[in-house]
Amino acid sequence: MNEPARDHQSSPSRGALTEATAILAYLALIKILLHLLTADNYGYFRDELYYIAAGERLDLGYVDFPPFVALVARFTRALLGDSLVALHVFPALAGAAVVVLAVSGIAIAPLTVVPVLPVETLARITGAAGGDAGVQIETRKVAQLPQNFADRFGWKNMTATVAGVYKGLPADKRSEACILTGNYGEAGAIDFFGPADGLPNAISGHNSYYVWGPGDCMGEVIISLGVPRDLLGEEFRKIGQRATIRCEYCMPDENVLPVYLNQDPRMSLREAWPKFKHYD
Repeated sequence: MNEPARDHQSSPSRGALTEATAILAYLALIKILLHLLTADNYGYFRDELYYIAAGERLDLGYVDFPPFVALVARFTRALLGDSLVALHVFPALAGAAVVVLAVSGIAIAPLTVVPVLPVETLARITGAAGGDAGVQIETRKVAQLPQNFADRFGWKNMTATVAGVYKGLPADKRSEACILTGNYGEAGAIDFFGPADGLPNAISGHNSYYVWGPGDCMGEVIISLGVPRDLLGEEFRKIGQRATIRCEYCMPDENVLPVYLNQDPRMSLREAWPKFKHYD
């Protein structure tokens, strides 16, 4: 006699659970769509370029991220290609999972900020708040945009500027020229955008790029960017500025960046390589 009553009482609970599941599914879907629809609004993020480079050098470990990151980058490019939308498919799915976990109370995590607004509008808003909109991500100085957006700008122009210096070299110098960068973002951009301009892969002393070493670069002719002038002076006798990299919305330390042509080394590059090492 009591059985039907228990069934009747449990029905609203099942209905509430179904409604909650539907809400979570809708929120997750909105997160995925928002992420993918805005993926190519700005550009490639500094770390994305780094992970792409790591995907070309699969290993059991890296200086500052787990091997799974490089594996996902390699798998994504092989399966979906190099476009920003393709590279954001798995992050969008992961972000949707975070939404489900956060809303359901299992975990609390910040939602990914997506580039919905035109950059000019966003720059006016965040610039008025000091560039980082009151949220500091790293200790690096910011300008108009927060770092998570600013680090998506300037990479193509940077690569084009370096390519102009490279193509301006005499043929004999160009054949032995290498590109040395100050950080993995610059190196990753050269590796990703550079082949279209005939550039060799970059070398850098930053994080995993240091471990990957100078490769077959002899160090006789080096085009450098982002490397301190005094450090270059320890390695090269002949240094001349050939160009200046400029970008409007990028991080300030990537703007008004000198491009040097370095020649007449004081020692072999492999011998000097530890001087360029920095893990940060």
